[in-house]
Amino acid sequence: MKNNWTKMLTIFLVALIGVNLTVLPTTALATGAGTVDATSSTTDDGTVETFSAQISENIGLGVDAAMAIDSETGQILFDQNSATLHGIASLTKLISLFVVYDEIAAGNLTLDTKIPVSAEVAALSTAAGLSNVPLVESTDYYTLDNLIDAAIIGSGNAAVVAMAEYISGFEQAFVDKMGEKLIALGIKDFELYTASGLAGSWLTTTDGSASPYTIDQENSMQARDILFVAREIVNQYPDVLERSNITSKTFNVTDTETVTLENTNLFLPGNTYERSDVSGLKTGTETLAGRCIIIMSQIDGHDVMLVTLGANTEAQRYEDTGNLLTALQENLAWTTLYEEGATWLNAEDTTIYQGSIEGVDLQYAKTNAMFLPVDYDLDSQLVSTYDAAFQYDAAGKLSLSAPLTVDESINTFNSTIDFDETLFNQLDLSNAIVPAENVEKVSIVVQVARIMEDLFSGWVSDLQGLIGGNN
Repeated sequence: MKNNWTKMLTIFLVALIGVNLTVLPTTALATGAGTVDATSSTTDDGTVETFSAQISENIGLGVDAAMAIDSETGQILFDQNSATLHGIASLTKLISLFVVYDEIAAGNLTLDTKIPVSAEVAALSTAAGLSNVPLVESTDYYTLDNLIDAAIIGSGNAAVVAMAEYISGFEQAFVDKMGEKLIALGIKDFELYTASGLAGSWLTTTDGSASPYTIDQENSMQARDILFVAREIVNQYPDVLERSNITSKTFNVTDTETVTLENTNLFLPGNTYERSDVSGLKTGTETLAGRCIIIMSQIDGHDVMLVTLGANTEAQRYEDTGNLLTALQENLAWTTLYEEGATWLNAEDTTIYQGSIEGVDLQYAKTNAMFLPVDYDLDSQLVSTYDAAFQYDAAGKLSLSAPLTVDESINTFNSTIDFDETLFNQLDLSNAIVPAENVEKVSIVVQVARIMEDLFSGWVSDLQGLIGGNN
């Protein structure tokens, strides 16, 4: 009889231990797959559109279209009519140069390549009323390096056409190549007539015949698209930005004649609208396009790019662009949403089943940051969605199961915010929750010992309660 009782007790304990070893003790599920913090302000919807309208009204922005972005992420910081087709004038040269630098990267050209100048191009280089650098008809006098300087620093139209004819045979074929480049970049809404940005009537033909286009046909793109082109060419070919910051440079027209290339960007040092926080990139002026400009600067130590299109006067081009940049610098801040290593939940609020320690600090796996308006109501605008539900024990502690490693997340989440707009899709605001340290799974012996300790301590407590109650 005694052996039977011993056998039954042993079977019971083994079964009880087995249950405790295999079942994670949980009593509640969090709404972890749902969202948190989703209320929006009724007075300010927290969007780029509303912010842009307020800034535009405050500074009296008069240009036709404008956009500002974070150079690294493509986050849109300001947007006014950026999706409307608009003349881009000599900003076109950024597309032309993209094709030229692609040819260099492909090994088809070097900076020392000699570029012929046809009679038609030489004539264009001295045409009255055009932004130009004089060139003489030649077969091997100018290098590609010379003509790139003429195009970027001096905004020389003929220099661009000379490069276009060398690469594609004639300008129209090169313009087609420019269109192919835009399509490859994902840009579909554009009109291109010349390689230089001049009106269509200035298209150079190899036989000297008249252009098939009229003076009213100008190269046109959306502000957001030409800004994207600028971002891409600077990222891929930083030499373009370096050259665009040169204020002046001597250019040899012939062995006996030189001219000084003067940068058309009046934000650069020594010019009327000089700003030490502006670098590059390109200006453009045409009858229908008006006065346009793309610049680079910084806000809170982060590179930004800004384009304005359609200023009516030279003063408006620089005053409006400068005022817009200043307003953005004063009203935007680089804001950390989550910081890598920052605590998400303290160890005392966690419990680790079969772990070598009772609890562990949980922290963010990486940093998420973006530009937001100063005093932005982040608490009411930020929405976080977790990919899985959390589990909690009876005491309300987050339940985890060993082993845990610092490079393996216990959950992942994605955040959205109304100010999150980019030239692409959305900013990467995903993150993960990870343990602050590795937690090993204890051996089966330790697990059994812990369970037995819990069981017997519970029985002892119950017996003491019964004895005390009988007394």
